[in-house]
Amino acid sequence: MGAPTGRPTPGPSPARRPPRHVLHVRLTPRHGQLARPPLMLAAPHAALRRARDLLGASHVARGTLDDARRAFERALELGQQHGDALTVARATSNLGAIATVRGDARRALALYLLAVPAYQRVGSAHGLAQTYHNMAVSLRELGRLGAADECERRAIEFARDAECPHLVALAQLSRAELSLRAGDAPLAQAGAYRAAERFDALGDAISAARARRVLQAARRVRGICR
Repeated sequence: MGAPTGRPTPGPSPARRPPRHVLHVRLTPRHGQLARPPLMLAAPHAALRRARDLLGASHVARGTLDDARRAFERALELGQQHGDALTVARATSNLGAIATVRGDARRALALYLLAVPAYQRVGSAHGLAQTYHNMAVSLRELGRLGAADECERRAIEFARDAECPHLVALAQLSRAELSLRAGDAPLAQAGAYRAAERFDALGDAISAARARRVLQAARRVRGICR
């Protein structure tokens, strides 16, 4: 499946989030989400693939991205050998996340595009929601705002199917940021307001504050001071 096409429209710059200073590199909302394996897997080979996936995630948390890449590549190889589409999807998506962290949006997008059909084969709505959200991050970095918005729209649909309200809110906020960047301040204001309400309900104060910064930026563009 290819990414939707779209062209950026000149408009005001989006609200900028302050950098998050951490001791080690890790995924932030700007980078997307890391796909994680389930806690329970029965077969020995599946347990090995899960262990490789968790090892990769631990390397990401510590900022040792070369080790993480090798672990995910091994998980991908094992998944392909044993016909495990879910492991293939997760490992491919996680390799895309590493490319995103390293600033290689084109490679990240190519990997996410490979993950989509794998998630479709196993019917993972949550995996598809994460992947479309991550694709939107890459497309936004490439300046393809229309395509990024379409991916976030799909992410919301799949996140609702997966009953994942936090991912719904993340995608809604991303759409608000895209609207602001494209010059549609009223749409950005409405979307950021909805996202802030969702984050408040979920108890995510950090994301709610981020949504309110977008909300205030949209209001300033519209000439609304409060």
